[in-house]
Amino acid sequence: MMPWSLELFWETINPTFIENWPQAIRERALPALDLQVPQEELLAAMSHTRFRNWFPNLRPFMSLDALTERINDGLNHFEGGAFLRLGSRSPKDAVQAQQFGLHIENGGQGVGLLTGNSRRVAFDIRSAMDYSYLPRLFLRPWRTIPAWSEFRCFIQSGEVVGLSQYDFRFLGRSELLLTHAKIIEAALRHELEVIIPHLHLSDVVVDLILVPADDPDGIITAGHLERGAVVARLLELNPFFMQTNPALFSWLEPMDGSFRLVR
Repeated sequence: MMPWSLELFWETINPTFIENWPQAIRERALPALDLQVPQEELLAAMSHTRFRNWFPNLRPFMSLDALTERINDGLNHFEGGAFLRLGSRSPKDAVQAQQFGLHIENGGQGVGLLTGNSRRVAFDIRSAMDYSYLPRLFLRPWRTIPAWSEFRCFIQSGEVVGLSQYDFRFLGRSELLLTHAKIIEAALRHELEVIIPHLHLSDVVVDLILVPADDPDGIITAGHLERGAVVARLLELNPFFMQTNPALFSWLEPMDGSFRLVR
């Protein structure tokens, strides 16, 4: 086993960032608009957080006007608001996200997510800068994703070694999922067959969501599942390592290729 190091950590997580996905993979995923944010605007956001001491010589409370305007310009491409995230992951631990969710309709709300003391965002920006890497900020069109419709898939050496219900803690046992498990598993495995040949990583954790087969940009409902009218779509790529939540599997045991639901 290779000794763990910060360099190995960075080399493991970096290829999973949206901006580093192959074009064929991005075409299978939810659309994402790169806001092309310069480093000084990201640092301005960090200057308003309690993590600003992570960034050497950073003046507190720098102007956020340019970042706010940039996010507003990006939002002009979307109707109904958007979801803001780094290429690495989202600010779901920000104060604003915890209180009001991740849906944004204006630049002020977007800046609020970035300045809302998200340790995830601050850590990722600081880590990127340690390796002279410019973090990327994306907008995705807002969509409702029911908890039962998201799944975590484990790929090792280019093979599917496990499929799992994503929200096992709060959703728990779901009769909907148990009743339609075969339809769900077939949709997940079909999408993985399509994307695995295009993946740039042989070991990776893939998050998929179910979407309506006749309207992949629409909102999935239980009725779609009951009719078998569902397909899977790529949401996220995550590193294949112990820091990634294994859902209903364990990193301490070999994965057996099964599809696991809370029963």
